[in-house]
Amino acid sequence: MGFAEFRRRLIPLLSGLVSSLLLAWAGAATAGFTIPIIPTPTFKCADGALVFSASECKPIPAVNQPGVSNATLSGAVSSLGSTIGGVVGGAFGGGGGATASAGVNRVALGAVTGQAGASSAPRWNLWAAYSHVDVRYSFQPLQSGGRSNLVLGGIDYMINSNLIAGVAVTDERTRIDTAYNGGKISGDGNTFAPYLGWRINREWMLDASLGFGDTTLSTTDNSVAGGITGANKVSRSMGTLGLAYNRAMGRLLLTGRGGLLAVENKFSSFTMSNNTFVAGSTVRTTQVRLGGQAAYSAGNVVPFVGLTYIYDIEHASQGAVGGQSAANDRDGWQLRAGLNIRSAGSLYGGIVFSSEVGRAQVKNDQLLVNLGVRF
Repeated sequence: MGFAEFRRRLIPLLSGLVSSLLLAWAGAATAGFTIPIIPTPTFKCADGALVFSASECKPIPAVNQPGVSNATLSGAVSSLGSTIGGVVGGAFGGGGGATASAGVNRVALGAVTGQAGASSAPRWNLWAAYSHVDVRYSFQPLQSGGRSNLVLGGIDYMINSNLIAGVAVTDERTRIDTAYNGGKISGDGNTFAPYLGWRINREWMLDASLGFGDTTLSTTDNSVAGGITGANKVSRSMGTLGLAYNRAMGRLLLTGRGGLLAVENKFSSFTMSNNTFVAGSTVRTTQVRLGGQAAYSAGNVVPFVGLTYIYDIEHASQGAVGGQSAANDRDGWQLRAGLNIRSAGSLYGGIVFSSEVGRAQVKNDQLLVNLGVRF
């Protein structure tokens, strides 16, 4: 129990105690020292608090459950972070975006020698991508699922043969059906993310990005007659850091990549249409990602497959509901397969499908299509 909650419960009790003592003093002065009995709170709320009546219990609407927030809204942000990280990680890698987990790459496909970083190469790169993410949370008391659609765009500049700086912006749409209350959560937002890529040498590449954004949420709860609604805002910050190693073996390019992804969502407090107050909350997710990828350059077409292990250093654990405990898995695996294609000129593009497996109650699948031009 936090200090604010402790204070919320303590003040009414102290007020009642002081009032009772004052009444006792007044009664003692006028009625022969008769001291009234101070009532004891006996009603137990769902969160274990003892109060005088059910009306004093702090409401715990499902929308404020961190497990739901983490399984739905954070899934889209995690995909966004890995996508931006992939853009930077594939900047120098060549080989069909073998370092780019999202399949986005800057250099010409098959340029495994690193010549794309030469002074004669195009210095500007403009890219766009569309991402469709399906998220499912199967913890029965809070079962939910839906989709997030992201439209991403960015531009970067090759400062020298070893350094790239750029910026990405997004438009995000999230729609989640909350089966446990017959309602839904809808979110519309944007993210602004500068990024940086550094080629240490021909084999090693380092990338980093920061992101800041806001999402406006609207919530509908149909578990009560007539339904209730509410709206609030989520302020988001995120960061990615990645290190990749490329190894060319003829037409085959093998890549190993380690990365760190950190996301923080701050949910503002709000009041539902039935005057139920929902306190603000903060959901943090920090992940370590270690994986490998293999790409085969067949001319202008480069297929690739990859596998990444994901471990949650920090995540929001879902508490027990109705006597049932959530799995709260800390790790999982991401499988991905894709195809990158380049034109005879400066255009390039690709498509990749990824699926996160190994978590008992969370499912996160992504389909991403990208298109770019170097100039």
